[in-house]
Amino acid sequence: HMTVGTISRRSGLNRSTIHGKEHDLAEILAPCAGRILDDWRRASVKAADETTWPCNGVPGYVYGFFTDDVALFRFRGTRRKFVAEDVFGPDEHHFGVLVRDRYSAYDNSFRGKQQYCFEHLKRDCLELLEKEPENREYRRFVPKFVDLLREAMKLRSRDIPDNKYYAEARRIKAAMLKMIDAQARDAGLQKYQDIYRRHPDRIFQWVEDRRVPAENNMSERGVRRTVIARKTCGGSQSEDALMVREVLQSVIGSLRLRCGDPVARLTEALNAYALDKTFKIEDFLFPLQKA
Repeated sequence: HMTVGTISRRSGLNRSTIHGKEHDLAEILAPCAGRILDDWRRASVKAADETTWPCNGVPGYVYGFFTDDVALFRFRGTRRKFVAEDVFGPDEHHFGVLVRDRYSAYDNSFRGKQQYCFEHLKRDCLELLEKEPENREYRRFVPKFVDLLREAMKLRSRDIPDNKYYAEARRIKAAMLKMIDAQARDAGLQKYQDIYRRHPDRIFQWVEDRRVPAENNMSERGVRRTVIARKTCGGSQSEDALMVREVLQSVIGSLRLRCGDPVARLTEALNAYALDKTFKIEDFLFPLQKA
């Protein structure tokens, strides 16, 4: 992740020229962003996450939307739910299972099925004991429950047949529910148990469908490069730069998931476009997927 200044020094091009070329490239690739959005909406299992991304020194956010072969980004100056709602689209696009953290913007915005990330729930559980290590109720509950969360997160990657997977999933679910239904005396533990009681439909999608992960590693990996880029360049300098990054990062991030050499693939597409401006670059890079 090199800054524009570094690229300028190494290439001999001035910064304004580099920014102009990036803008031109984003315009050429803009139709691809729409195709990537369509692919995300059609996916049976999808994920979402968000992190900070400043613009011209003002705090802002970037939403990331992911599948096994999609990395879609929305760089905005706000974390408000209308950003996610725009990606989710009309009700007919609310398909599949969305794996997510417990950020409230997703609660009613996505009307398909949802799965909470167990890694986040594990951290919340461990935090109880870290804050009060001498609390006897925490000492009885936390280690056992965290072990169940870990089992659930690792289950999908085990090399076992489906019937064994679903039997194990039902066993873990039953053990979790037994501990959740045992009413705690401590107010902090009661509040934690209530997460599972209020939204059982957002806890056990992985039990019903092996394709659904119990963690959000897909998103964690997807936003990692963005976090590194933020630390390297400090964010964007203008609204226009946000939109350029949004297109380029979505296209390159998705190509990285789909082919072994995304740079070569993109170069091939741009060469074809240079020879024929009617060339449908979105069809070449992101062919329409069968329904």
